[in-house]
Amino acid sequence: MSAEDTDSTRIEVEQTLEQEGGWTKSALNKFTKIDSIVRDIARFHGLTSFGISRRTITDGFLSDGVVIPAGYEVAFDLRRIHFNPEVYRDPYRFDPFRFSKIRAETGRHVCPGRFFASVQLKVIITNFLLNYDTKIPADQTTRPKNVVFAGAIFPPLNAHLLVKPRRGNMA
Repeated sequence: MSAEDTDSTRIEVEQTLEQEGGWTKSALNKFTKIDSIVRDIARFHGLTSFGISRRTITDGFLSDGVVIPAGYEVAFDLRRIHFNPEVYRDPYRFDPFRFSKIRAETGRHVCPGRFFASVQLKVIITNFLLNYDTKIPADQTTRPKNVVFAGAIFPPLNAHLLVKPRRGNMA
């Protein structure tokens, strides 16, 4: 994320907290850039390569004529969806505001089961964003690759990030 993206996100958070009178549910719901950042991180660096698998209870027939017999495990490839240019414009580029732009165009689309986790992530991320500056080490030019094992995706274990408190902003 660029310094400009970080600054614009901080501004959204600070203005929202001021307008809403602090850390309220309403304020958390208005952190659209934080929502977008979390969603594109999940799309780009997800925790698994496959969607939830299901066992077929009857034969299934796909539109191309393929038959999936009863009793088979079926899962979908998340990466093929998340990096499909027919689904996401410029899918191989991380865009922290991808979903806030989509939301501005089409309205909000959220699974009701994600609200609790979303609130927790927003509180953690916004506190970190308001109180710390980060940068990658000078000798590092790109983000280290994720570790993939048995369909699970893990963040790089040997990655380094420089973190320092922002002056006068410690909560």
